[in-house]
Amino acid sequence: MLAASEYPSLEDRLRKAEKVSDRIMDDIFQPVSFFVRSGNPESDDDIHALNYSIEFELENNERQVLDTIGYEPMSVSEIAKAVEKHPLQFVKALRSLVQKRCIYHIGFTPTDALHVLGEYEMWNSSASLLGAELLGSYLGLDPESFSREIKRTFGRNIALDLLAFFLQKISSVKTSRNFCQPPASQNSKSIFR
Repeated sequence: MLAASEYPSLEDRLRKAEKVSDRIMDDIFQPVSFFVRSGNPESDDDIHALNYSIEFELENNERQVLDTIGYEPMSVSEIAKAVEKHPLQFVKALRSLVQKRCIYHIGFTPTDALHVLGEYEMWNSSASLLGAELLGSYLGLDPESFSREIKRTFGRNIALDLLAFFLQKISSVKTSRNFCQPPASQNSKSIFR
């Protein structure tokens, strides 16, 4: 996990992560999700530029969540304690802040699955293993089986996305030509003329 290399405390925090009800888990709300403020903590210019550019775009709950998140990753449960709200009350604000690039979302990625499977060896593989253990436990899978499933699903999704992309291109080529008429160079007669 690249983030665990940048933020060494993440590995320990993954060990202590609270289990989340699978009924409310989504792309944002997961036991391996952490959030960190974007920008450079060393530069006041970044902080002021970010605050100025988004000051009028943020809703109150977004501002409250953003003010809570600093330059060290925070879990959803840590944010919940700080804002004194249930995560379901601010998960929409987290998603919006990520989309507005005010904060970064750190979580388990397909690269982490490759770490667990020993197919990729950069950064912190022990954090990847902890994430796979935690997420795999929801499905009754060991870290390797969970990671194989992630790799298989990710590969399938990429293949389907590529097919959809190419089919869309082929479809747009077909619809841009009038198939009722043969090309101009063809001398045969058509019943559609």
